[in-house]
Amino acid sequence: MASSSACTGLLLKLLLLIFATDYSQSVNLTPGEECLRECTVNDVRACHFKFNVHHYQTLSRACYNCPSNATDCARPHCVPGDGVMREITVVNHRMPGPPIQVCVGDRIVVDVTNSLLSGDLSIHWHGMTMRAHNGSRGTPHMDGVPGVTQCPLVPGQTFRYDFSATEAGTHWWHAHTGFQRADGVYGGLIVREPKDPHLSLYNYDLPEHLILFHSWLHKTTETKYIIRRYSGDNDRSDSMLVNGQGPYQSPDATESSRQIPYQRFKVEKGQYYRFRLVSTAGLNCPIVFSIDEHPFTVIATDGNPIVPVDASSLVIYSGERWDIIISSNKTNGTYWMKFMGTLDCEPASHQFALLEYTELQATESLPDQETLALMKSKPQFTTSIPPGVQINSLNKACYDDKICAANLRSLSPLPSDMTSEKADYTLYLSFEMDFISNKHHYSEEYYSFTKIPKGGSRMKTAQINDLSLKLPVSPLLTSNHEIPHFNAESPPNASMCHIDHCEVLHMYQLPLGATVDLVFIDPGTHNDENHVIHMHGYHFWVLAQDRPQDIDGAVITRARVMEMDQKGLIKRNLINPVLKDSVTIADGGFTVVRIKTHNPGYWLLHCHLLFHSIGGMGLVLQVGDHKDMPPAPTAFPTCSDFNYNAMSTQAEPSCAAPGSGCSNGFCKERCEYQNGEYNAPFQTCGGSNCTCCIPAGRKTKSAGDSTEFTLDSELFIVLDQHKGVTWQQARTLCQDSGYELAQPQIDVTRLASYLLTNHGIWDGLRYYWLGGKGQGLNITWLSGQVIESSNPVWSETQQGLQTSTDFCVYIRDDGNPSPLGTYNCQDTTYMTPLCEVN
Repeated sequence: MASSSACTGLLLKLLLLIFATDYSQSVNLTPGEECLRECTVNDVRACHFKFNVHHYQTLSRACYNCPSNATDCARPHCVPGDGVMREITVVNHRMPGPPIQVCVGDRIVVDVTNSLLSGDLSIHWHGMTMRAHNGSRGTPHMDGVPGVTQCPLVPGQTFRYDFSATEAGTHWWHAHTGFQRADGVYGGLIVREPKDPHLSLYNYDLPEHLILFHSWLHKTTETKYIIRRYSGDNDRSDSMLVNGQGPYQSPDATESSRQIPYQRFKVEKGQYYRFRLVSTAGLNCPIVFSIDEHPFTVIATDGNPIVPVDASSLVIYSGERWDIIISSNKTNGTYWMKFMGTLDCEPASHQFALLEYTELQATESLPDQETLALMKSKPQFTTSIPPGVQINSLNKACYDDKICAANLRSLSPLPSDMTSEKADYTLYLSFEMDFISNKHHYSEEYYSFTKIPKGGSRMKTAQINDLSLKLPVSPLLTSNHEIPHFNAESPPNASMCHIDHCEVLHMYQLPLGATVDLVFIDPGTHNDENHVIHMHGYHFWVLAQDRPQDIDGAVITRARVMEMDQKGLIKRNLINPVLKDSVTIADGGFTVVRIKTHNPGYWLLHCHLLFHSIGGMGLVLQVGDHKDMPPAPTAFPTCSDFNYNAMSTQAEPSCAAPGSGCSNGFCKERCEYQNGEYNAPFQTCGGSNCTCCIPAGRKTKSAGDSTEFTLDSELFIVLDQHKGVTWQQARTLCQDSGYELAQPQIDVTRLASYLLTNHGIWDGLRYYWLGGKGQGLNITWLSGQVIESSNPVWSETQQGLQTSTDFCVYIRDDGNPSPLGTYNCQDTTYMTPLCEVN
């Protein structure tokens, strides 16, 4: 028999050190660097990468004499930045981090280790939908969003991401916790295909022609955010980087920071090159891209091919990717590539790179100073729109010379089952930074906005439809019960909000197979707050974009957009709209996108600006029911809140001998070993090699209706996978075990015939699922005692609840008598009736 400590140690090792999917060990893994290859139809690989995420700094000792000696800036592990030394967070001593370059259909396997001294971590694979592929189920658990698809990695933990590269094109990966993306945890993710639809338009698609441009601060982004929120600093970026470097462009730059080398991109004269552009900006920083004397052809956006369009400039928003073709048909020389930041990036935050005509195999280049001496003078920062055609313009309606995304055309038509004028569901979502009484940033008692010198107004707070998103601790995807959620059509009660600040799980539930229109609205009422919306799990068809009042300061309301749509004034492209996963909304305008809900799971939809998304500008789309979603991989990590109760301690687990059989009830709830591997909770413990870890002192019993439960000195757990357990059944089970059904400890919070504890926390209070059996105006306690409706403590509780059928409610444990909502008890699955000793 294994010892108690050995069993515990194995369990901790499995849960805390590494997670791997069932099938990861059964395939041959190819080192990730070897997956950069010419793609062919039958060559499919499992590409293995190792990411170590750690603290670091720009201009570390690895940089030797950079920037005084420019060649030192290219040394391994040297991160030049813009020549200003600061703390950063990176992967494998690199910024940007290691690029992933694979072929469509490859499996991507990434072992991510959190080596941070403090701070959680997750990685999102921006552009990968995690959808089902080649007969296998989807992998939504790999999407990388704490609170939605996984628990975050704690320091020291390793997590294996394992998914298929189902979406060809230009994508990227980045941290999805805190501000780590803005501080350096990001990199490219390129998925090539055997026959690209635009292959005839270019000669070269070189891995070194991937350009990631990044808004940059001279302090950590978290520091910037905290100072902004608690004392009123600005949101502005200090600088900009191209592939992790570039001289600081401010007039205040030191001589040393001006010497950081520009990023160079080599081309040979007379060729056509595919360049892949990615905005990794964390701040509100739309970037205007252009090249001196070189117009270009746009051929793809967010990995999806489009009908080619010639342009002289392109505006790129956070999270977007654009593929262009550059013709090297000018006089031999070096040309300025310009990245002009707008909004919170102007004027200081802009950058340049060099398009250098040379032999591709040449290893030596002139030093920057010599090269620059032969070039035209460095351009000055400008907010003026470059002459010629511009694509994806900032805060503009759609014109012939300012082509918005909705006016681009996909190479593929809109699927025939999505071409109806009216979608099955239409969600109108208003994204705004509203001035409200944000409870996180002021105290009505000690420093009210109306009393302090730095106050005078309420706090700009990120919201969608007047709700700020608060995700649960335990991921929605692995939760086995429904969590209270709200939206504009089903808003929270006032008791859940702090004056006008409502911070809740903002979620919509959508059935599988539905056509859904999402109408993104930017009212434009609070300054120039442009929003770029990213959707996880899907690429959407962009049907329409407009800014009805195309003037500075344009405003619009959600009600007005709904009215326009109902009157048929919003014209949708239902033939060949462009396909994207990130899209902007013009200030005072709207964008209409459409999806088909074919990918079950919980998917985050949010503004991609970090200060907005972290502030709550997001929501969750639940697609399908839990039964439609792929099960969690074996040993998938779990996490939850914990409330210490000194009267409810649990003995150390002891392990039964292998082959001795299992207690299904307890194994489903707590832990299960099979052939030496840990299996997920709620899976059947089967086979002769199964070992169940059961805390000493517990025993199991089978009720008369075959319900399995486990006893200890305080409670037993009832697991019924098919129906609810009524209070009468619970009382019988208690009495059969020598216990009594628990009496309510606090009026209002212990009425229940169905009870699920630890269901959620708001405002520091725990909420409990409760249920009751109603007969007319009387309600039955869990213990069977009838509470008369004349009892004043229940007068508010009974409003709308006088029914002869079962109902479930959830009520705060501070004794608040108002029910916060009702749910059908038949929807509950796993119950925890409480018993107490006679």
